Amino acid sequence: MDSNELFNKVEEINKFKEDLVLLPLNPEEQKYIELNLYPLVDIFSRLASSSQNLAITADQLSTSITTKAKRNKIQNTESLIYTINEDCEDLYKIIHQRLKLLK
Repeated sequence: MDSNELFNKVEEINKFKEDLVLLPLNPEEQKYIELNLYPLVDIFSRLASSSQNLAITADQLSTSITTKAKRNKIQNTESLIYTINEDCEDLYKIIHQRLKLLK
């Protein structure tokens, strides 16, 4: 999952959260959402934000004229970004599966 896809998924999940608030849910559904969806959505959002911040920082460090780039550190950061994005993709699939249970 690249950064643009990740950003789109974050937007999609945020829209979903807004829509959920408007639904008339019974107490069981509300409890399910609070315990099984919101924590994952929060983790997803934090990971996506971390990935984006790391990508921006790595890009700035690699093109900086005032800081000597440490290629191996930047490559390690890029590897971490891809790992985080893969984790986000896995979380997105889990969130999507749990949403299906509400239908």
